[in-house]
Amino acid sequence: LDETEDQLFSRINRTFRYHIRKGESLDLEFELYSIQHEHNLRQFIRSFNEFAAHKKMNRLPFWRAKALAKAQGLTITMLKRGNQPATMHAYLNDGIRARLVTSHPVQPAETAHIQGYINKYHHWKDILYFKQQGCLWYDFGGIVRDEENGRTYFKQSFGGEHQVFYNYVKGSGPAK
Repeated sequence: LDETEDQLFSRINRTFRYHIRKGESLDLEFELYSIQHEHNLRQFIRSFNEFAAHKKMNRLPFWRAKALAKAQGLTITMLKRGNQPATMHAYLNDGIRARLVTSHPVQPAETAHIQGYINKYHHWKDILYFKQQGCLWYDFGGIVRDEENGRTYFKQSFGGEHQVFYNYVKGSGPAK
């Protein structure tokens, strides 16, 4: 993320740049989702876990999200459409690297194309946010070697380079 905004944008494949511009035209509002209050954190977890159950994915346990929030290692971003949440992304964030943990639609868009525009635009806004916060890396959370994998294609279409990172948990309090 140490390049200029224009340089970062030019690394994104042409089709995705077009989709991001389409997302810009959808009257979307980017904001940080406050997790200072446990109620908001519970709402986020409930929303993600409903999506995960529908997609047959692993759910995110509340205790894990609460521990990350308490250690100030969790950042949640949201796009609103109108006054309603459209998508939410959660990141592990250590100030140097923001690693995507979850991404899900809260209110599905009217078409799959529009949902795609919203999601790509959300990632672009996240990239700009973490760049502004001084992060050096925006990590989509891993890729697989299968060239037919749609998620890998999506992540690689944003440019950048393949890096190997390792997860760790930074303790606080008596466990530190």
